[in-house]
Amino acid sequence: MIKGNKGFGASLTEGLEEQAISNPVAPSKGVLTSRSRALSDLASGKVVTDKTQFVDPRRCRPWRLHNRDLEKLSKETCADLIESFLSAKKQKIPAIERRLKDDKDYDYEIIAGVRRWWTAKW
Repeated sequence: MIKGNKGFGASLTEGLEEQAISNPVAPSKGVLTSRSRALSDLASGKVVTDKTQFVDPRRCRPWRLHNRDLEKLSKETCADLIESFLSAKKQKIPAIERRLKDDKDYDYEIIAGVRRWWTAKW
């Protein structure tokens, strides 16, 4: 006989101790408790919500496996992004990069956002 989702769920818990299943850990008491805990975690530094930092685009290089054709990036092909940068006075969506070690010419490698990096350099 086909058990459907009940059978699937039962197969996941099969072999677990009955006590562990019947006495799950209770969730926090309410919305205020969870908000208080979240604020406490933020204040203590346990949770970091933003790791954005400003870097010199000239000290960055594209990752060797990035998905853009650098020769096709120009003032014309990036005009919309250039306009966005100029109107906002900053880059709204940051590029994703990683720090490089042992490279005298570059500090970071752009993983995602090569077009944004090119525009910032422009």
